[in-house]
Amino acid sequence: MEIVSLIISILAILGSLYVYFSHDRKLKKQESKLNELQLSEIKESKEDRMKAIVRMNTSYSSQGNGILYLFNEGKAEARNISWLFDNDILEKINKEGTYERLSPGQRIGFNYYLLSGKDYKTNVTITWEDDFSLSNKINMTLFALNQAY
Repeated sequence: MEIVSLIISILAILGSLYVYFSHDRKLKKQESKLNELQLSEIKESKEDRMKAIVRMNTSYSSQGNGILYLFNEGKAEARNISWLFDNDILEKINKEGTYERLSPGQRIGFNYYLLSGKDYKTNVTITWEDDFSLSNKINMTLFALNQAY
């Protein structure tokens, strides 16, 4: 009878150890995955703080007149900004242009005049440097409106 009790006790101890170690292994896997996610989020956040996001848009002002805005939506300063329009429909705006730097959240406006009474669209390529990359580029289509909508 004592041998049976001893065997049952040993089996209970072995079962408890198996459950403990298998549960511990699962927890360590979960912890490892969480650590990887946290590290990737930290890296992504750090990269975002180093990126400038430069964009342009237009705003109608009065008959044939408008404002072209150049702005930085990113969290870092944009440097050596340049743009190239595929046509020259915006009078008073050079087809090719440059701007030295834009701080995060900063925007500047350029007045333009449309040559005729139509609404136009133009494509623009914008390039800039920031702390993350020295060769950022975006292609956009802008609509230069001749009347309020």
